[in-house]
This record gives sequence, structure tokens and C-alpha cells, in this order.
Amino acid sequence: MMPLSLFKSRTFSGANLLTLLLYAALGGVFFFVPFNLIQVQGYSATAAGTVFLPFILIMFFLSRWSGGLVSQYCSVKDICRLGGGFAEPNSRPENVGFLHPTYELFDF
Repeated sequence: MMPLSLFKSRTFSGANLLTLLLYAALGGVFFFVPFNLIQVQGYSATAAGTVFLPFILIMFFLSRWSGGLVSQYCSVKDICRLGGGFAEPNSRPENVGFLHPTYELFDF
């Protein structure tokens, strides 16, 4: 369906890898957080589902706008640098939980 020669480009491969990781993380959040809300926090199933409503609405209304904005003002390298800048400070062991206030919600 798609020529594998496209993956010779580091930019293309990196963008696809980041996309895979992004959607894997989103899938994990949408799968595990409702379990926490229902079983640990005591929410009803309906309330646990409505917790995600703001995220869904923001993604719905801002996706098209932000895609046009990025294609107009940024390059792929800028986007990768920005994402790395957000991820790097939280990768240090002393900062775990600092940028993730929901870290304490999960009792593993």
C-alpha cells in the first residue's frame, strides 16, 4: 500500500514514530483512566465518560485550525524541537510527577 522507500527519510520515519507514540499514549489514557475513575474514585460510568468531553471537543474544534497554522508557520524540525523541549525536563528522575499532577491518582 505504501512504498517502504519512504522510510529512508529520517524526517518521515521520525514523524511516524512520534505519531505512533502519541496515539499509543492517548489510547492508554482513554483505556486506563476510566478504570481508575470508576473503580478507585467511585465515579459512575457516565460521569467517567463525560470527564473526556472537554478533550474531545477541543480536539474536534482546534485540529483543523492548528494544522493550518503549523503548515503556515512551522517546519517539521521546529515541531520536533518543541515536542522534545516539553518531554526532556520530565525525563529526569527527580522531576517525575512534577509536570504530571495525575501521577498520584494511580496506585500501582
